[in-house]
Amino acid sequence: MLATTETTPLYAIVLIVHVLVALVGLVQVGVSYAEFRRVETETVLPATTFTYYASPPKLFSRVLVLVPVTGALLLGISSGRFQATSLWVMAGGALWFAAFGLLEAGVFANERAVAASFDQGVTDKDAARKGRYAATAVLSLIGIAAVLMVLQPGS
Repeated sequence: MLATTETTPLYAIVLIVHVLVALVGLVQVGVSYAEFRRVETETVLPATTFTYYASPPKLFSRVLVLVPVTGALLLGISSGRFQATSLWVMAGGALWFAAFGLLEAGVFANERAVAASFDQGVTDKDAARKGRYAATAVLSLIGIAAVLMVLQPGS
């Protein structure tokens, strides 16, 4: 969005925030993926893994919901250069919301299942596998949305 249009300082700042919250969420989902993989494959888990699962669902992953919010703000301050009815905007927004829904229903649900298994003295490798698949899907949806946002097909 920045490279294809003249911008105001406010637009540039919101765009930077938009990208940063996407990156923070992306990194946290990547960490979730790595922890699921560790639980799924390793027989002896490090203390850091138990600490990771002992904490509540990750706030940094939830910043993903701010990406469509800041994207909508960008549309509003773009002086009409970008439209909410553009196919790439609607598809990108839908992908982000789908990623956030899958994060809640897939990644966080399986993090809770793994944490509960640790409380019972066992390791739920099935939940770790499902969580890893969900994290992979979230990362894929984010990647596709990011490509749409950068390429802006049809605009």
